[in-house]
Amino acid sequence: PGTTTPSPGAAAIQLLQEFTAKIVNALQTGSLGSQLNTTILSLNVVDPLPPPVTTWTNTANQTTTEPTTNTYSPPDKIQVKQEANAVHTQTPFPIQPKIEAVDAAGNTLSQVGHPTDPWLVTVSVKNKPADVILGGVRSVPFVAGVATFSGLSLNKPGTYELIFQVTYPTTANRFTTTGRAFSIIEKPIPVVPPPDNNKTTLIAIIVGSVVGVLVIIIVGIMVWKGLCSSTSKSAKISCEVGDAGKAPPKYTEKMNLNEYVTVQPSTVTSFQSTSKETALDSKSEGPSTTAKTYEDDSVNHPHSTQDIEKSTQTDHRSHTPDSMPPPY
Repeated sequence: PGTTTPSPGAAAIQLLQEFTAKIVNALQTGSLGSQLNTTILSLNVVDPLPPPVTTWTNTANQTTTEPTTNTYSPPDKIQVKQEANAVHTQTPFPIQPKIEAVDAAGNTLSQVGHPTDPWLVTVSVKNKPADVILGGVRSVPFVAGVATFSGLSLNKPGTYELIFQVTYPTTANRFTTTGRAFSIIEKPIPVVPPPDNNKTTLIAIIVGSVVGVLVIIIVGIMVWKGLCSSTSKSAKISCEVGDAGKAPPKYTEKMNLNEYVTVQPSTVTSFQSTSKETALDSKSEGPSTTAKTYEDDSVNHPHSTQDIEKSTQTDHRSHTPDSMPPPY
């Protein structure tokens, strides 16, 4: 119970296929030629037909299956058809190796082993350190004369060579080849982007910094304008000096002349004449000298306030108390 007994026809077909696979392997490994003491260049094999259908079918819909003939030749060697190319550790090789079996003329064999029992090629690392692991599918069959590997990778950086050897049938293990050396480096650590909340915080910090700088600039401009519009003359003068290359502004307000000039209309200026008008008594005794005093009529008529204001408004020099003209 639980076992399926094949029909007599299916069992016979299976036996024929096993026998055919042994004949093909004996030919391609060279043991058949050695036993016959001859060199066999090729062998044509007719595969057995599948067992006949035992159920009733319409004869009009039946198809005829022709027997398949395959030609087998002993391989001369196996060689690398496509070299492996690796970049980073822990990552499958971007280019996986391919191995082909060729005859003495260098032609790729169409069949290596019978389709029901193909040959296998196994890859390994040459002089492999103990801590190096070769990952991926390490044993693959020949299909149409080519064995294609997939998923091969290495876990340690370094320079490596791969060895390829036929491991099935065991009588064909003399077929081996070595690939070209290649180097791989450590796989870089992936950069994980920050979560969305961190991104939002970063954006808020940047926006806050920009707004803070703008507020400082605006407050500075307002303070500067407030100082320039102040009624204090010193503040106005400092704003004018800071505007290099600009024409001095014209004041529209009246200047307080009393801040710079003190006019005393009743003051009489006197002076001593050192010219001929000075009468010296050469005959008088003693060091004293008598000077004659005159009154200047122009002093009794000082300039009016309107004249002084007019002259002051047309003077565009730096209006500092130290540089104002002396009082009349």
